Amino acid sequence: EIYTLSLHDALPISSLVNDLLFLEDLTVPDGTVVQPGEEIVKRWKVRNSGDCDWNSRYSLRYIAGDLMGAKERYKLIQLQPGEEGTIEITFTAPEYVGGYYSGWQAYNAKNEPFGNDFYLEIYVNPQLSY
Repeated sequence: EIYTLSLHDALPISSLVNDLLFLEDLTVPDGTVVQPGEEIVKRWKVRNSGDCDWNSRYSLRYIAGDLMGAKERYKLIQLQPGEEGTIEITFTAPEYVGGYYSGWQAYNAKNEPFGNDFYLEIYVNPQLSY
């Protein structure tokens, strides 16, 4: 019997790469003006651009700016290499006028950050409506 190994089989585990490619904002474009206390459902389109499956041990974590009512950590959506998917977080706009930013990053099962970070950027102003 002859066994053939693909190049993938020959790679040592340590050479597998976790990566996330940010593709686009699906909702709430940067700089969107919102009302104080408004619920904001932000969706980002991403691709698993690495070699590893994103499993239940992968997480999405808050890294910068304002939480705006979100949790600090969520499970990352489960995607296989090459697959695209949507990450969704619900925020609540702060009560005070001004610009706000919330930055996020994917982490692997070893608690190592990877890939593009992505964010929500809004401006709270009760005088303006859209």
